[in-house]
Amino acid sequence: MAGRHLHCVISLYLCSCALLLALATVSGDGSGLICAECPNGTFADHSKSDCSSCDPGWCTTESDCTDCSAGTYSHNGSSSCTECSRGTFSNESKSAGCTRCPRGYYADEEGMTECEPCPPGQFAAFDGSSVCTNCSRGSFTNHSATVNCTLCSKGHYTDGPGSTKCGECQEGTYTNTNGSIVCKPCPPGSFCNETKCSHCTGCQAGSAQPKPGSTDCAICAAGTFSVVNASNCTTCPSGRICNISECTECYTCPAGMERFTSYSCQNCPAGTYRPVDSNDPDCKECKKGDYQDESGQTSCVQCPANNYCPNPSSAPKPCPEDARCNSGSTSPKFCGSLLHWNEDKTNCVPETQFYLLIGGLILFGVLVIVIVTWFVYWNLCSRRRRISEDKVPLVSNRSRKSGKEPVYTGL
Repeated sequence: MAGRHLHCVISLYLCSCALLLALATVSGDGSGLICAECPNGTFADHSKSDCSSCDPGWCTTESDCTDCSAGTYSHNGSSSCTECSRGTFSNESKSAGCTRCPRGYYADEEGMTECEPCPPGQFAAFDGSSVCTNCSRGSFTNHSATVNCTLCSKGHYTDGPGSTKCGECQEGTYTNTNGSIVCKPCPPGSFCNETKCSHCTGCQAGSAQPKPGSTDCAICAAGTFSVVNASNCTTCPSGRICNISECTECYTCPAGMERFTSYSCQNCPAGTYRPVDSNDPDCKECKKGDYQDESGQTSCVQCPANNYCPNPSSAPKPCPEDARCNSGSTSPKFCGSLLHWNEDKTNCVPETQFYLLIGGLILFGVLVIVIVTWFVYWNLCSRRRRISEDKVPLVSNRSRKSGKEPVYTGL
């Protein structure tokens, strides 16, 4: 048969069956010559009585062996060359086998004569790769033939697979871990004023930032203050002020003054005071009997003797001549009518008119008693006389007997 290898099995003598006839078997006229077909992977070697096999890296043809080309291989006795599988290669002819692609390289087709390097953004971590793998989010490689990807450093990120470089965090954002897939905005109370921030800087005391993702902090205005990392400036509490910007704390007004606004003080008004080292932020009124006729004072003054202080915000007034004013007096003390103070003004003593008045009152009282007594006596006497007259008859019996009308006469 055409295209087949034949070998001869000679029973009596060697015979070459290199015939051009396409015969499966040939028999003679009693010579004992028998020819048989060579099995696959072998060929008829004319110098031998048996079929011969090809060495590894070779394959059989009709009459001999031929070498396997690059990208293919064969084992001992192969009838044909086999293409290298994906992930392997052969860059020489006569190969008995294929070589696995080293790490960082790949072969995505059969019969490759060399492996391709993984492009930037991809890697092959194992030998024999048929495909490269994209770098995961948060990592990158900017070289070819890479066996692994590099995590993005702090302040950098990648948000997609297969990256060849990491992006920089923009101003106002940061990432404080390696392998980040996104940059985070700086939280309120902090800022970042440059790219590639791995952390945000807290606002200094006296400044604040209420918004996230900021590039700076705002200075606290007068009348407000803040501590470090503050998101807002705080108004000075009652009784405390700050009269400059960028305050880190508020303070009480100096002695003799009190808060007017959150950023200014005013003098204590007349009639009030605020002592040194006072914990009370407000001015106090002078106590009764004290005065202070000037503003911005740290104490009040006791009203002096022989003066009186009806108004704590006014200067003392001289005591009247006919009155007594002790220290701390708010009004003069008079003795009253018909009385006057003694020489040292320790006691009230009667005037001359007082004695005359007392004598007159006594005399008047005696006269009233006498008149009342006389009136009472006269009324008693009058009553007794009337009772006595009612008991004496005015008409005699004789007049009654004569039949004449009685005659009534007066006294």
